[in-house]
Amino acid sequence: FVQHKVFKMRSSTSSDSVLAFLNTFDSTHYLMGLNSSYVDDSNGHFLLNQNTLNKIHQFGCTKIDTVRKFGWYDTWSFIGYLGATPAQVSESVHRFINSWTESTSSLTKTFSYPLGTVTYLCGTANSWKDFSWQQVILPGSVIKFDVYGIDKNSQQNLLYSDVTTNSHTDISSINSKQYPNLNLVGKLLIDTLSGLSSPSLKTFKLDYTPSVEIVPDLSTFWQSDTSSSPGREIKIRFSYSNAGEVSANGMILRIYQNSATPNFIIKTDTINKVLKPDSTLFYEGKFTVPYFRTANSKFIVEISAKSQPEQYIFNNYIYRDIKISYPKTVSAIELYSDGALVKSGDYVGLKPEFKIQINNENVTSGNDVQSIELLLNDKVVRNGSNSDKYSKSGNYKKEERFVKDNDENELTYHPALIAGNNRVMIRYTSKSGNSDSAEYDLIVSDQMLVKDFYNFPNPMRTETDFIFNLAGLEKPETCKIRIYSINGRLIKEIRLTPQIGFNKVHWDGKDNDGDFIANGTYLYKLVAEDNSQTETSVQKLVVLK
Repeated sequence: FVQHKVFKMRSSTSSDSVLAFLNTFDSTHYLMGLNSSYVDDSNGHFLLNQNTLNKIHQFGCTKIDTVRKFGWYDTWSFIGYLGATPAQVSESVHRFINSWTESTSSLTKTFSYPLGTVTYLCGTANSWKDFSWQQVILPGSVIKFDVYGIDKNSQQNLLYSDVTTNSHTDISSINSKQYPNLNLVGKLLIDTLSGLSSPSLKTFKLDYTPSVEIVPDLSTFWQSDTSSSPGREIKIRFSYSNAGEVSANGMILRIYQNSATPNFIIKTDTINKVLKPDSTLFYEGKFTVPYFRTANSKFIVEISAKSQPEQYIFNNYIYRDIKISYPKTVSAIELYSDGALVKSGDYVGLKPEFKIQINNENVTSGNDVQSIELLLNDKVVRNGSNSDKYSKSGNYKKEERFVKDNDENELTYHPALIAGNNRVMIRYTSKSGNSDSAEYDLIVSDQMLVKDFYNFPNPMRTETDFIFNLAGLEKPETCKIRIYSINGRLIKEIRLTPQIGFNKVHWDGKDNDGDFIANGTYLYKLVAEDNSQTETSVQKLVVLK
């Protein structure tokens, strides 16, 4: 670091201040001195006292005595260090006689670092054994190793420190299920009091058993239907193989809805079979189609080793499109909260704007709106009652009217919800006498929460969408999605204005410099800030072009 000091020689104690500063130096510090300013001498200036001059001499300085006073027209510059000889410093001085002359000093110095590191990232392992290295150790030098375990979330924990035994250091006690990867950091150290020669690390060897590698064969994948409806079954079958170097002692199959995260699991199946290296097995099964938010959706099949780590995870997945159809009814009721379509179980804000759309081609007359009944928490909401207001056609304010737009009837409602669960019931009877109803359990959280955060598609090619549900009384002041390299370097920050409830944020796959990111594994999280800060757990995304 650089410490800058300015001394003005205005009193008899000014030299003491200079001396006190110089006494903080040791042989590892450089002193750069400069005197080139003119200060009015009408009040008189003070010479450096002899103790201060003697201290400056210890830095290899020989010309400071020729400077009459600090702050006069004389110029002086110096670069040196404690214990240096005059031949090891740079110094210049110019006395003011008839003109002012600048003094300059420069010094080229090569620094030696007493510490260097070498990093070995190793794995993925089915089991760990030992490691060794060959070295050349000179007087005053040593090589030590630190061993860090890397868990499935890419978090590193120090397991061994300052290992100096360079022949077959046993690491078989490390649990490869907990730490499938290791980071071994070799530290090359020089004790500068004993010598200045660096040790040499000549070779490094790590002995471990590689992992299994389960890979589904996409070309063999078959599904019974590409379109279906909730409650129906879809059959699937495909083959998968073990591209690893040890046998897999069983597999786990999971089927997800839209996102390969625990909250979206449709089905889990355990396969209690041994799959040897370079061998293939066949899977056949079925699952029940759940409710999907949108008609054009996806389901994801994951096949992975049951209790053994794998080096790559992106090749465990199969992504398939599915078109969801719903039975048509006389009327379809849809509820929107602050512009977002909601379903029962969603989070909403404390004071949202509800819009209720009734899609029915038979609704052409404003008289039919008398057949709409709205209940909040089992109480009928009457028009104009307190703060719970819904609008229907009639002589009300324009923004409160039952609006018919593009053959869709729309009703606007500003409820006063409570923290916790709120039940909304909508009952409707069409002109022809047919009826329909919809019930929603909507949740208002008094704490800011981020639910069901994931990105889709994952793996991605050039772009993806981040999807999450935000809970809380009000929208946060700021919200960011931060994307990191696997080493923790921030490569992209997406600022957004979220809404309470369902959110979908698009990312074009470019970093903060506007460049497309390369193939590999990346980490991301969402940070929402209001009166407090909420961070999601770190998620992984894979880029595979």
